[in-house]
Amino acid sequence: IPALHLWSAAYRAGSVIAQTVWVEPVSPSHIAPMKMVTAADTGVLHLRVAARLNPGQVPVSVTVLNGNAPVATATGTLGSELSGEAKDTLLHWYKATSALTVTTLDIPIPKAHLWTPDDPLLYTVTVTIKGDDGSDTVQSYFGLRSLRVGKDAKGKTALFRQGK
Repeated sequence: IPALHLWSAAYRAGSVIAQTVWVEPVSPSHIAPMKMVTAADTGVLHLRVAARLNPGQVPVSVTVLNGNAPVATATGTLGSELSGEAKDTLLHWYKATSALTVTTLDIPIPKAHLWTPDDPLLYTVTVTIKGDDGSDTVQSYFGLRSLRVGKDAKGKTALFRQGK
C-alpha cells in the first residue's frame, strides 16, 4: 500500500477544511518537508531536506536554476546520520519499514542575483532522491535576500533589506 499525503494549506487540527484538498500517493521513499534559508551576504542557500525512507542511506541531488539555466548543483546522503546500530535496531527490533532522515546542504550560488521588489528574481530548486523502493522529486523556489530589523541613521527602528 503506498503512503498517502493529505495536502491543504489551511488545515489545522480541529478546524474545518474550507478549501480544495487533494490526496496523492507517494513512493515509500519520499521527500518530507524542506527548509530553505538564504544568506544574501555570502550568496549561499542553506537547504535542509527531510525524507521518509527505508532505514539506510539514499543519495539526494539538488539543482538550482535561474530560468532554465542551471547555476548550482549539490549532492548529499540522506540516512548517513543513522549509525549501524541504530539502523539494525530500527530494522530488527522495531521492524521499521521507514525512518525520517535529514541532511543539510550548503549550496553556493555563483554570481548570486539578489531579490529586490524592482527585480524579484526567484531561483528554482529541484531536489531528487532515489531509493531502492522508489524515488521522489520536489521542485520549489527561493529569492536570495536578507531582511532584518535595526536602527536607521536617525535611531528609528526600520526594516533593512540587503543591509539597506
